Amino acid sequence: AFAAFESVRSINRVGQDFESMRAAMIASSGSSKLAAQDLAFVDKEAVRLGLDLRATTDAYSKLQFAAKGNMSRKQTQELFVGYSEFATSLKVDPERQKGGLRAIQQMLSKTTVTSEELKSQLAEQVPGSIQIFAEAAGVGTKELFKMMEAGTLVSADILPKVGRAYAKAAREGGALGEALKTVAVQQGKFNAQLQKSQDTIFKSGFGEGYASILSNLAESMKGLKGLSEALGGVFHILFKSIAVAFNLVAI
Repeated sequence: AFAAFESVRSINRVGQDFESMRAAMIASSGSSKLAAQDLAFVDKEAVRLGLDLRATTDAYSKLQFAAKGNMSRKQTQELFVGYSEFATSLKVDPERQKGGLRAIQQMLSKTTVTSEELKSQLAEQVPGSIQIFAEAAGVGTKELFKMMEAGTLVSADILPKVGRAYAKAAREGGALGEALKTVAVQQGKFNAQLQKSQDTIFKSGFGEGYASILSNLAESMKGLKGLSEALGGVFHILFKSIAVAFNLVAI
């Protein structure tokens, strides 16, 4: 019984999460058609790299919001894939991957990249990022920091190149290929498929049926006002009796 309850609770939680993320993806994509394409893109990459499907979908929609007006849809996808591949090749844990993407989102929300965002945020989460940016800019790390200090490292110009540099670095020495064979990635692939199955169950009638039950329960509770008031009165008497008993013991 407990296992069945947990399964129902998990399907409901995953299904509702995906409902919210689908709405966010429509908002970030600009249309239902593009959102469907973006969801399919994220689905494919999450399964390929063994990423958490819910977290990856949420992260991509936020990245797309930040990239609007700065990068094309194709460039945004390339940056996301390159970053994810590089982080996977380094076996960076999911929380740090999320933290690194937040730093990139901040870069996109501003005109230029700052050393605070790159050194203290992104590179702290994903080692090697400073060197990746330097390679993308075609300069050494010392010159890179001079550019950031001068405010000449423009986010919209450098980040598309960074995506390609990340993808290139991920493949050096066969790092990405080896990472994809690890237990952690295989576990991630299984989890992503499980989440997809749970969402399919939710969309195929579970969600609608569960919503109907909740609606009926809410309607039923409207007629329980008298019973609720009577129950409140019983507790009032009970608590007062307990308080009197404590006073007698204290005396």
